[in-house]
Amino acid sequence: MAASGGPIDEMDASLASVETLWNWTQTFATSAAAEMIPEQWRTDYSLAFGFVPEVQYRRTLYVAQAWQSYVFSVLHRLDPSTRIDLYRWAGTDHHYYNDLVYRAEFISDLAPSLRHLQIWVADGVNRPERVDLTKFMAWFSTQFAEWIALAGDDPRGLSILAPLVERPLSDFDPLRNPPEFVSEPRVAPQKSAPALAQLEEDEFMIAPRDFDPDDLAAGQPLDSEVVHQALLEMDASLGGGGTITDPAEWFSVEQADVTLGTVAGATIFIADGAVRGVGFEIGEITEKEWRTLSKQMRALAKSLGVHFAPDQDESWKANQ
Repeated sequence: MAASGGPIDEMDASLASVETLWNWTQTFATSAAAEMIPEQWRTDYSLAFGFVPEVQYRRTLYVAQAWQSYVFSVLHRLDPSTRIDLYRWAGTDHHYYNDLVYRAEFISDLAPSLRHLQIWVADGVNRPERVDLTKFMAWFSTQFAEWIALAGDDPRGLSILAPLVERPLSDFDPLRNPPEFVSEPRVAPQKSAPALAQLEEDEFMIAPRDFDPDDLAAGQPLDSEVVHQALLEMDASLGGGGTITDPAEWFSVEQADVTLGTVAGATIFIADGAVRGVGFEIGEITEKEWRTLSKQMRALAKSLGVHFAPDQDESWKANQ
């Protein structure tokens, strides 16, 4: 990137820099500067399976492989628990050794594939229907939605790539410059208070998209037992001690208020003897607690077949 006069000073591992990297990749791969990549270079898949893609596609894949490491830096900045792991079949312990994925504490069975990212980037140069930045970012936002939800304002910073340009290539060769191993026992770091999640919104809803607070009975009824079990699990994940009442007690009021641990509350909206929606209010919650709770709320909405979003979001028809 530096040798081709690319935007290396903008590569700060922010989400915005991913768009910049996409635009540069399209320009670089089709320019004369790409000739600095040897024609003989082969991808790992090419070596393994014996096929040789044409030169431009190989040069694009050369850049696309570097994307995998850069995107890891972007995700790791948003969540330090991010790691690269073997692909695992959903719901099993079977690992697929030909594929790697990005994984974090809040990602369970499904995780974005490094190979799929590489293919998207390479196809962006070589397939006209995938050149569009909007299409790529739509795919990227879907694949990495859990990380993007943690981004907040995502302020820009210093480039993480620019300092590497001044270092000799031997610094990155583990054979010529092996890492030093320290034999002394590690000293455990002093424990500090967990970081609090910086949420843009603190009130959320689970309900049909056409939920109308002024006409609750018109909405789709929700399974009270499913809601009750999910609230119990949310309370447990937040340390317990909440005030989750039995569903039988909900139906005698228009709304039932309960607490989840000591950091969140829920309101169950009732009409005509049925649950019509569940509202959540989030207090001072740690990043780890929020990752778990937000995942549980999305899972509840999915199991009920309804919508989940901040209560003031324009995706609710009542707010449009």
